[in-house]
Amino acid sequence: MCGPRLALGVRLAYASLGIVIGLSVCAVFLVTFHNPPAAYWGLASAVSATLALLLFLYLYAFRPDTKPPSTAVLFASGLLSAAGVAAGIGGFAAYLGLGIINTLHGDDRPLFQTEYIVCVWTFMTFKWSITSYYYSIKTYKIIKPYD
Repeated sequence: MCGPRLALGVRLAYASLGIVIGLSVCAVFLVTFHNPPAAYWGLASAVSATLALLLFLYLYAFRPDTKPPSTAVLFASGLLSAAGVAAGIGGFAAYLGLGIINTLHGDDRPLFQTEYIVCVWTFMTFKWSITSYYYSIKTYKIIKPYD
């Protein structure tokens, strides 16, 4: 079992890496590979990772003697996260189905221009949205008695 400082460092590095990679994917897939859906899902993944990072940082730094954020802000972050989860699941199913149909009909595009790469980024958006939803609920449960 690792110590709390190591766990904090791993979570911070993991979320920061998610933000950087999501923004990089957005730029690369939009400019170089001309795959706008993958680029926009990469951007959505970076936004979800940023929300998860901010919620985690607040949760780690929370002290009962400080003024907590409004529960409306936490509700909005939870709602945004839930929307990201739903969009990630729906996008994954839709792009996977579209990729299978295009492959069966003889699609000969390179992999980085197909719908399969978009599935990867819809899943990443789903993953970061689940993480931010978890942290928003956890933060809400801690903050609620102080509101």
